[in-house]
Amino acid sequence: MKNQSLSAILLSFAIPHIAFAQDVVPAVVSEQDSYEALVESMIPPGGLEAAQANTLREIRAAYQQDPDFADLEQSCPGTIGVVMDTMTPILKEYDIIELRLRREAMLEILKVELSPDQARLAADFYSSPLGRKLMGAVAANHSLSNTLQSVMASEDETPLIDSETVSKDNREAAIKAVSELSPEEIQTIRSQIGEEEWYFALMATRPKMLEAAMAIANSDFAPHLDKRLDEEVEAAMTSHLETCGY
Repeated sequence: MKNQSLSAILLSFAIPHIAFAQDVVPAVVSEQDSYEALVESMIPPGGLEAAQANTLREIRAAYQQDPDFADLEQSCPGTIGVVMDTMTPILKEYDIIELRLRREAMLEILKVELSPDQARLAADFYSSPLGRKLMGAVAANHSLSNTLQSVMASEDETPLIDSETVSKDNREAAIKAVSELSPEEIQTIRSQIGEEEWYFALMATRPKMLEAAMAIANSDFAPHLDKRLDEEVEAAMTSHLETCGY
């Protein structure tokens, strides 16, 4: 199983699809730690949990719309719930592994493409109240709807995550996030962007960030979890279906 974990999109938003910046309160960050601080600041408090909750709801909805699962659910109620309850903790274990791989890839790219000062200024932005609000809104609007549709429509045994559908999901969530800002907040952000070199340097990393993200998402980075997921879902479904006379 080549798994697109629940954390992947959230980290994709570390390079937002909106041309905004703001007046921020500088964080106290050493030059040595500026890149680590930048990566840390890209994940808002509670952001991963919000993104996970949205994704799990969308996976459940995808099963409900799948003809085979819909038939099973009708003839043996609770089948989808059993599958989701079995999958959820394992998917979160995928997250832990992929999050580490994504962080490592991001740091490698940032250290090449941004100076320590640029990384510090970017961390200041994402650590500011308005930066955190923006990233929190992105996480709250996180969606994998286009990505899930693409994967489920594929006839490949191990369908690959497509960068175009991921980018589409990202853009839609970013647009919704901006819509949650007040006109005053948007104006403040726009008025402060100016010619900030750190911002344009960060935006220029987007293609490399996306390429790295897709390479990780489409790799077999947790074969032990693949095996466990297959076995536990099959066992749970078999046990549940037996109660319905299958």
